[in-house]
Amino acid sequence: MAHLSPYRVEMEFHTGTYDIDIAGHVNNIVYIKWLEDLRTNLYRQFFDLDELIKNNFYPVVLSTEIRYKKEITFGAKVTGSIFLERFDRTIWVLKAKIIADGKFCSGAEQKCMVIDLKTKEVQKPPPDIFILEEFAGDL
Repeated sequence: MAHLSPYRVEMEFHTGTYDIDIAGHVNNIVYIKWLEDLRTNLYRQFFDLDELIKNNFYPVVLSTEIRYKKEITFGAKVTGSIFLERFDRTIWVLKAKIIADGKFCSGAEQKCMVIDLKTKEVQKPPPDIFILEEFAGDL
């Protein structure tokens, strides 16, 4: 089922020989890297990450849960997508999926928030930089 979140991105990934572990499939750490790439792309598309950092704020990951359903092997055509499922004051929940050769291989959920880089405390995202607040009421 497709999700209707306006905050959604999709990317293609390529598996390199360095991504493959001794069992012959993509190592689990590669999924974390792919999630990082997806999340960063989502951030850059929907708010000014550079401006956020310039103002001493930074988005951090609170948790990551990955469910592996099917292995991915070298040479597979891999796509990933991520979307904002919900946003509640300071925490937003992202959902992601990884597809290889047209088959669902893994799903993930990440909980994220913004911290003040000086105090390291949780902050409500600045509304002039961070537009997700507009979306919170629509979920």
